[in-house]
Amino acid sequence: MGKIGRGMELAKLSWAVLMKEKGLMIFPIISGILTMIVAASFFVPLALWGVFEDANSLNWWLLIIPIFLFYLVTYFIIIFFNSALVACVMYSFDGGKPTLSYGIAEARKHMRQVLAWAAVSATVGLVLKMISQEGGIFGQIAAMLAGVAWTIASYFVIPIIVMEGLGPKAALKRSAGLFKTTWGEAAISNIGIGLIFFALCLLGFIPMFLAFYSGSFIIMIGLLAFTLIYWIILGIISSALTTIVMSALYRFATTGKTSANFNVDLLKEPFPQKNNSNWGKI
Repeated sequence: MGKIGRGMELAKLSWAVLMKEKGLMIFPIISGILTMIVAASFFVPLALWGVFEDANSLNWWLLIIPIFLFYLVTYFIIIFFNSALVACVMYSFDGGKPTLSYGIAEARKHMRQVLAWAAVSATVGLVLKMISQEGGIFGQIAAMLAGVAWTIASYFVIPIIVMEGLGPKAALKRSAGLFKTTWGEAAISNIGIGLIFFALCLLGFIPMFLAFYSGSFIIMIGLLAFTLIYWIILGIISSALTTIVMSALYRFATTGKTSANFNVDLLKEPFPQKNNSNWGKI
């Protein structure tokens, strides 16, 4: 089975897990709402003060502290609720019935690591932002490539924080090693989930086109609102499925265990043969 095929199959298996535990979607929902509130509290005052009136002459260095604080808070929210989701997914794999309170409690156990990782992520995000803004086209390319490398290296950091309690430096090192030695192929195969949701997102443009050609303001508002809600729902489901797949891959890579919803042969296929006897070792 090819990479895309594995990605599609992993998406279907993750969907089965999500349908069994629909409550898992509460975590990306809460995370999304809180992130939007933080974004509004940050950008609305700046907009009212006229900071963005002339974007071309905007000196990003003057905003470095508020931008860092914005990144720190938003990353903390995202990482905290992703940690809660990972904990619930792992608990579900063991046959438990996860709840919102269980996930929050598990994430709170690792509050120090979550905050530290949020600070690291905010710093990296800010550096990449400044490189992209100040470096012209070459800076944008460099920031994009560095961002991809960072995403790959940090792929397993959150489950490592939740399950192993490691700090940022140790978690990043273990994540990069785990990705390189065992799950490179499997993680890349997750492009299948991206393709599925990209296709579904494109369908959202149909009501948008109908809205603009309807000639009715009421219909236009209704269809645009429907499209926005549709894309938000897709984002929530996509986030939950991606975390479920990541959790399943991490669990199998480090313990050799899977859940009833995941086919062992499918998970085992991406492993290079030379690593089959060294699951979980870096």
